[in-house]
Amino acid sequence: MKTTICIAAASISVLLAACGPADKTIGKTTTGQRTYNTEWRKIEPDRVLIDFGRLDGAAVTYTAERIRDNAIVQQRVRFDGRGHVYLEHLVGAFAVYNVQVTDRHNSASKVVDRYLSRYNVPPADLEKGRIRKYGSRGGWVGRVTEKATGADCIVARLAFLSRTGKNRATDERYDTVVSFNDCSGKRSVEEVREFLNGLRIVSRT
Repeated sequence: MKTTICIAAASISVLLAACGPADKTIGKTTTGQRTYNTEWRKIEPDRVLIDFGRLDGAAVTYTAERIRDNAIVQQRVRFDGRGHVYLEHLVGAFAVYNVQVTDRHNSASKVVDRYLSRYNVPPADLEKGRIRKYGSRGGWVGRVTEKATGADCIVARLAFLSRTGKNRATDERYDTVVSFNDCSGKRSVEEVREFLNGLRIVSRT
């Protein structure tokens, strides 16, 4: 069965404001439309918008979803008990992040400084962890230590363009971001990198 997420105003330009409380107005689009968040709700694993098939042995155990700003799908996924993925996908044929968001994900140091500040990242691993494919995705992945607990983890932050019909020569901006955390000790950085490089937005049956 095909799963379709129907969202109004998918073609509008979305302001990337910080998430606010559910059902609270947190801003307006460039056309003046008010924006709202829905409540987080549990969904079935077959509603997950990405495929975990490339992550060997990963079993999805919990998934929740909400709609942010009327037109952005956010999903939280737990796998293997200790792994977590957060996904945000902009819906609509022309919906993409602004240039600043895209540029941050194309810089390894900016990704680590802005999105991974709760971890100790070895300086030698900074450039080694870069994820960059021209016109399709950018981010960082590596083995780190969690500052609060000392846990050894593999973490990543990735942004990519899911729409293959987009003219990547003139518009490299992304429409999807993924945060990854796995402190299970089961996986290597190379395995996680392969998983991230193969991520696509999928429709479920």
